[in-house]
Amino acid sequence: MRHHKGRFYLYFGTPDEGYFMTSAAKAEGPWEPLTPVLKESGWDDCSAIWDEKGKGYFVGTHFADGYKTYLFDLSADGKSIDRKSAVLVNAGSGREASKLIKVKDWYYLVFSEHKSDKGRYVMAKRSRNINGPYTEEKQLALTSQEAMEPNQGGIVLGKDGKWYFLTHHGSGDWSGRIVSLLPVTWIKDWPIIGKVIGDSIGTMAWEGKMPSATSGGYTLARSDEFSTSVLGPQWEWNYQPREEKYSLRERKGWLRLKAYKPLKNNELLTAGNTLTQRCFRTSSNEVIVKMDVSRMAPGQRSGLC
Repeated sequence: MRHHKGRFYLYFGTPDEGYFMTSAAKAEGPWEPLTPVLKESGWDDCSAIWDEKGKGYFVGTHFADGYKTYLFDLSADGKSIDRKSAVLVNAGSGREASKLIKVKDWYYLVFSEHKSDKGRYVMAKRSRNINGPYTEEKQLALTSQEAMEPNQGGIVLGKDGKWYFLTHHGSGDWSGRIVSLLPVTWIKDWPIIGKVIGDSIGTMAWEGKMPSATSGGYTLARSDEFSTSVLGPQWEWNYQPREEKYSLRERKGWLRLKAYKPLKNNELLTAGNTLTQRCFRTSSNEVIVKMDVSRMAPGQRSGLC
């Protein structure tokens, strides 16, 4: 996600379909319908940046061709790229998750590198010219395999004036690939990630202050009495929700789910009106739920898993 001239831009890719974008005047939307930026398989992980003159650039990795990362000219509306403008800025097996940022006089290409004998870790290349060449290269953090390899992410400046790396981890267990917010320390104009070892590289930081000036702190919503007309932010739909198949209005204080055929027969994971919450990384979890199944018809299924 990027912000440019009063507008938010969101770019993403899928390995089989290519790159897409959407934009909005406000982060909470409404967001425009998706626009294809590149209709081609074999690409992943993209980023965008605008220079001081307002010219846009797009970064994408062609993993199907040896993980080559290219810089493209971006159109004025941010909806297309010029394939002929491609500049090769990085290459190497397992190099992905590229983010291009500018801090002071340097452009930094921050990316994840994966080697089978080492795991995943964070790297960066830098240049004073956005088109490169990006000849200077440095590893910013150790693999930290004991912390499930924090690696893919983005470097951001917090409202507190400090820098942070928002990352998801390269490996996971039952809780999935977890997310961490790690401090960034600038040393010799390199963004060292996490706890600094010596003066040249970082490692996993297990605690730190929240980058916020608010005094109330943060809480995670878990319980729900369904007393409002909109689902709380703690809930997530599995697959695409259908608005006509659920209601918070038809019966006050209840969420009503209406049955419809899953994407595949008899497969729980493809049932569209499955409502979920993120699991909590604790040794045990207890869930209490009240369900009214009196209006179910023969052959219908519902439950908790």
